[in-house]
Amino acid sequence: MSRNSGRAKRCGEQSIDWSLLELSIFRAAEKTLELQGVHVEVEYGMTDEGDPWLVFCDADTSNVLCHFARLGRGKYVAVCPSRMLEPQAPR
Repeated sequence: MSRNSGRAKRCGEQSIDWSLLELSIFRAAEKTLELQGVHVEVEYGMTDEGDPWLVFCDADTSNVLCHFARLGRGKYVAVCPSRMLEPQAPR
């Protein structure tokens, strides 16, 4: 995954954009994905408008798993691209 602006941060670094509660929720989601066998890369930062964003990517493929943003106070948006899954034969 290409790095965005110089404002991008890695999870675990000090942040003034996302609250500690919000970051802890994202961290719990990251751990859940990793328990499912997904090697996750997380980056976050601020838009030019001052809104925080966060992206979960598959670290092996660089595919975006989900993109989150907070728009103003208490309004959130999440975009998770759908993936075509091959049907599995019944067991």
